[in-house]
Amino acid sequence: MGLTHYWRRPPRLPTAMFCAAVEDVRRILSTVAIKLAGRDGTGEPILLDSRISFNGRTPLACEAFEIASSECDRLGNPEVTSFCKTGGLPYDLCVKAALIILNHHLHPHLSVASDQAIDGWHSARDIVQVTLGYVPTFALSTV
Repeated sequence: MGLTHYWRRPPRLPTAMFCAAVEDVRRILSTVAIKLAGRDGTGEPILLDSRISFNGRTPLACEAFEIASSECDRLGNPEVTSFCKTGGLPYDLCVKAALIILNHHLHPHLSVASDQAIDGWHSARDIVQVTLGYVPTFALSTV
């Protein structure tokens, strides 16, 4: 299954908003029972004030979820479009939760789209709500 999530954002995201999102992603990832790793499916996830990078732990890894506070578009476009193919593996829940959190903190600077309808995002939204105490107003867009 080729389940992929997409996001669009400007090259530079507001620093304080990104840092707040990273802290919330760190809290979420510390509570889930899903084994996560670094970008190649080994090692540890990266959760810095300027960057988030994680994948499922091998053999349940696909593509890494990676986002940084500052990125550039290789084609010189004014917005950066990125994606993460999870294949629906267990770490997909963590990717969705991270995108919901990033959207919460960085809206309107970040928009999220997915191959999966919004109905498939309820578990991630529930985890964010229960763990972080806020009800994210989250909707998918077309990236």
